[in-house]
Amino acid sequence: MKFFTNRQASHEARPCNLVTRIRAGKLIPFLLLGWPILFVSQLTYSSVFAMFPGFITGLSNPPFAPPYVGGLLGANTQATDPFSESTVVRITDYHTLGTSPPQANYQVDPGGSAEVNFMDMSDSFFYVSDSGSCLEPFTWNPSTLQATRMYVSSYPSTNGMRICTASTGGEFSYTVPGRMYDIEAGESNNYKPQIFYYDLTQTSPPSRTSVYNFGADTGCAPAGVTYEGQTQWTDPPTVSADDQTFATAISTVAGQNNAEYVVAYNRTSGCVWWDTATGQVGGQWGKSGPVTGVTETFKVHNARLSLDGNWIRVDRESCINGSGSGGSCLYIVYFWQIGTTSITASGVQNSGHLALGYNHVTNDSTYPYQESVELASVSTPGTAAELWTTGPSQYTPWDTHFSWQNANAADSNLILSSSFTAGIEVPMQAWNNEIDGFSTGGSGVVYRFGRNYITANPSATFAASQGIGSVSADGMFFGFASDWNCQLGSTSGGSTGSTSPYNCRADVFMLQLK
Repeated sequence: MKFFTNRQASHEARPCNLVTRIRAGKLIPFLLLGWPILFVSQLTYSSVFAMFPGFITGLSNPPFAPPYVGGLLGANTQATDPFSESTVVRITDYHTLGTSPPQANYQVDPGGSAEVNFMDMSDSFFYVSDSGSCLEPFTWNPSTLQATRMYVSSYPSTNGMRICTASTGGEFSYTVPGRMYDIEAGESNNYKPQIFYYDLTQTSPPSRTSVYNFGADTGCAPAGVTYEGQTQWTDPPTVSADDQTFATAISTVAGQNNAEYVVAYNRTSGCVWWDTATGQVGGQWGKSGPVTGVTETFKVHNARLSLDGNWIRVDRESCINGSGSGGSCLYIVYFWQIGTTSITASGVQNSGHLALGYNHVTNDSTYPYQESVELASVSTPGTAAELWTTGPSQYTPWDTHFSWQNANAADSNLILSSSFTAGIEVPMQAWNNEIDGFSTGGSGVVYRFGRNYITANPSATFAASQGIGSVSADGMFFGFASDWNCQLGSTSGGSTGSTSPYNCRADVFMLQLK
């Protein structure tokens, strides 16, 4: 068994372990001297034939020229990205919340995750988060590409509705227009983990509507464990594409990486749980007892539900007891088929960030080169197909955060990503600090939709330093955070920012993908 060098993992996503790989030469018949060749001008995407007017393929690296989007102020400024000729729109600025309280930074998700459905199914609503970890809902006009704060007259002091009770990020429904879920578990909800939704289609500010309280049902936790009034942290809720199943991770100890309980709620069947510290599963339906497939016990970093609602990907943080040397854990990423005791894990600890589709997982790994993209079934994550192996190996660490909220039932739609290379402010070669789409069918074509114009400065906020963003469910838009090459003013409200010492502001941008 060969082991490969781990890349440093970030706050939100963790490495994936993928063992047996199908060689790229068998999967990519259309590569010529490392240049992907696009034979057709159309491709099936989001179940329709759609043109991609703004993208480039191949290894060319157009000159670096961030388009003007305003300085300290400039919300709703549209620009043409000279890199790909795609349209990009600035969403936030220093006064998005009004003149008080001004915000130093904005991002799509407060936890810096790329695996959130930040825009509703009709492309009419989306949310961003501010440096206070509150959520701001917007309306979006997909024709004019303009964003508008919501319910401004009802919330004049913050220039619109601001949701500060969400324990983590939001998640829009894939089936109900304007429905945004969140999970609230902090002081505002008496430390009980409860999923709510907001109906943003209402003309007046909506009240939160309860979907499920994980602490109210004794069948949703192991015997002797109480979530009610004890919950200190939860992962953002993830929802299945049919709006029937929800999943999260719960911790009764403060801090993200102390969670032990992975839970899933189905509207019809009820709740099931996996205690990762004891290796037991149980709940109101399905099988109960010791897990099968692995013997390790551990604390949880995060958990994500597949779009088909059948699998939860669980990323390990610390090991409690494992089968490695000295009791260390061999694995980092696990897949739980909910309603069963079956846990599947991979054997080689390849570094990379992951995203789930319906029943496949993708990650960027270190094999066979420093940079590559792989795809595997969640039922057999030890076997992966290499989708792309021509990354910028001379720059390390190069990394990318995947977003696949646009996946279809066949998992054949493009996988979107935003890449970064720490300390590389001006990209000197292809693939650095870009927003790209990776083909899943084996063609090897990468659609390069635009640059994220990040300075990639480690002193920036997590999301802005790495350009983290998410794709809309229909694959039309990509929202991301960026300090825009330090052209958005300073965090203290100055008209100009500085990279040394670093005080560049960051805002949210929307890139039109087609």
